[in-house]
Amino acid sequence: MTFFYIDWVATICSLVAAYLIGNQQRNGFLLFMFGNLAWIAVGGLTHSVAIIIGNVMFFLLNLRAYHQWGKGSGSSGKLVGQS
Repeated sequence: MTFFYIDWVATICSLVAAYLIGNQQRNGFLLFMFGNLAWIAVGGLTHSVAIIIGNVMFFLLNLRAYHQWGKGSGSSGKLVGQS
């Protein structure tokens, strides 16, 4: 089955996103969400309901984290609770 390299795009996006978040960069969540969308496409191509549901949930968690970033600490760009 051909995935049109969507699986590689999803993997690379997820790895780079994890690196960015590890370096406290908010854009990592956006990249994770793009990777989640790519994984959802792979799930659709493979007819895997588990991949689709899991990545929809991860997408929502990343969206929440993106919006929560920096709340309560002004515009410092840090996660909530960090000093």
